Amino acid sequence: MSEESKEDLEIVKSILEQVGIFHLANRDVNALSGGEKQLVSIALALAQEPRVLLLDEPTLHLDINMQYTIMNLCRHISRDKELVLIVVLHD
Repeated sequence: MSEESKEDLEIVKSILEQVGIFHLANRDVNALSGGEKQLVSIALALAQEPRVLLLDEPTLHLDINMQYTIMNLCRHISRDKELVLIVVLHD
């Protein structure tokens, strides 16, 4: 079993803050809403520090407010992290 380094923990904290889900850090993933789970999935992907990120229907089955949150987050992370972000939508 591997130990998380201080650097790893800082990356995770930073990503959770950037995605806006730091307050969910101690919650069981099974207790999260669909939108919160989607944000966690995006945070997990970002923690790997990718240069390219592909999201397949990240807003599927989410209410309009969460759809807006997800798409706004995508715009910000693409710009702020200079990340190639490809989003597939069927809307």
